[in-house]
Order: sequence, then C-alpha cells, then structure tokens
Amino acid sequence: ASIGIWSTFETNRTYYLDEVEVRIQEVPQPTSPPNITGNWTMTTHARSGETTSQNVTIVQAGIYVGFMFTDNLESTTGTITDNILTEPKQPSRFIIYDCTINNFQTIVYINTDSQMTAFLPSNTIEFTKKQ
Repeated sequence: ASIGIWSTFETNRTYYLDEVEVRIQEVPQPTSPPNITGNWTMTTHARSGETTSQNVTIVQAGIYVGFMFTDNLESTTGTITDNILTEPKQPSRFIIYDCTINNFQTIVYINTDSQMTAFLPSNTIEFTKKQ
C-alpha cells in the first residue's frame, strides 16, 4: 500500500497522517461487457437548460471502444470495465473510462446496451442507441 502527498517544492518534508483507513476487498472477476457497437445519439443537457444533440458512431473491439462524433468529425477512445467505483454518480454494471468528451476526461456509465450517461462539470450527456 502507498499514500501519496501532492507537493510542488523539492525539499524533504515529513507528513503525519491520521485516520487512515485500509479496506481490502476482493476484485470481481471480469465479465463480458455489453456490445455497444452502433449508431448513437448524444444529447447534451446543459445546466442552463439548453439541449443539443449530435450523432455518434461507436465501434467496440472487446473492451476497447472508439467514439466518432460524426457531426464535427472528432473522435476519442476508451476502455470498458466493471464498475467498481466506490461512490458512482450513477449505479451501473459497466463503465467506459479514459475517454475525452467535449474536451473533458470523463467516465461514461453504461446503463444498458442502448443507454449510457456521462457527467461533465457544466452538463450531463445521455447516449441513446439508434434502432
């Protein structure tokens, strides 16, 4: 186990920590993620009440995911994993992490194989799979 302290100066310092809690839990066995390949609509709900939508094509190869935002030709990638976040903003079985949407690094919560949600500082994004 390790504990890190963020610092900006290169001198030796001693830090004293109290109330450190260590939890040991079993890592769940990986399960097969849902297949989310297909055409999606990404709807952005701004905190101001404004709503915008754009088309997204998602390609999945195992746990790796590619997003192509067809309206502005931007793209990002991510990785699907089991959701083991201790305090998720939204409960879901799987998440996509390490992806950038609207210039923010975010987590996409896979609610079902046709509905996903992401939370950014200024808005909430909903993905709905097209039929």
